[in-house]
Amino acid sequence: MTTSRTRMDFPDFLSTAWATGLALGGLGLLATLLLFLLPSPAGSIAGRPLGYTTGTSTMVELPEECEIRVSSNGGSSATCPGATWSVDGREGSGTLYGRPDQLSQRETGNQVEARVFNGSAYLRPSAAQYGATAAALALVAIGLLAAVLTIPLWTARFLSSAWDGDWDVDDVMAFGVVGIALAAAAGAAAGYLAAEDSTDRLTAGAVVAAAAIGAVVKVRKWHSGP
Repeated sequence: MTTSRTRMDFPDFLSTAWATGLALGGLGLLATLLLFLLPSPAGSIAGRPLGYTTGTSTMVELPEECEIRVSSNGGSSATCPGATWSVDGREGSGTLYGRPDQLSQRETGNQVEARVFNGSAYLRPSAAQYGATAAALALVAIGLLAAVLTIPLWTARFLSSAWDGDWDVDDVMAFGVVGIALAAAAGAAAGYLAAEDSTDRLTAGAVVAAAAIGAVVKVRKWHSGP
């Protein structure tokens, strides 16, 4: 049994590729904005890795009470408004973000070592937070790069007739799937590097392997035709 394939000329192919690249970039941008803005810029999934990576290391005095949240997937987070610290001789206060198990790892008294950035303090984020942020940013980069690469192809089209003929919409879709797989692999790789235990590393490694296998299968299917 054969499957029908949607054929198109080269200009239509380039237009579809350009639109697909922009769609991937837009999807990644939307995901990035959501990860940075919800529930707040400072305490968001993407905001915590940013704050921790770019922040200044110092000792932070914990407040008397912290808010502990447990998500539906079993993960937990700690938010400690009213934390205080000193950076370069300047006193500061704000909210400390971390995990409940990290709050028990006090250095001296009621203090923990954290990193301060833009009025908030951060303990080391989870591998999942690093991975989600990296995957969204990678999808933006891949989508925009794919859209930009169609520009020289337009030039090549006018310089040589070799680009003429029928093209297949599945050619574009295949590389769209590969782009998503590469973004997932980039996120999982970031999660692997940030992992603090073997379970997180194993999970991240499995995602990288699954993304690579999915991309290879799709490309082989595209290359072999119907």
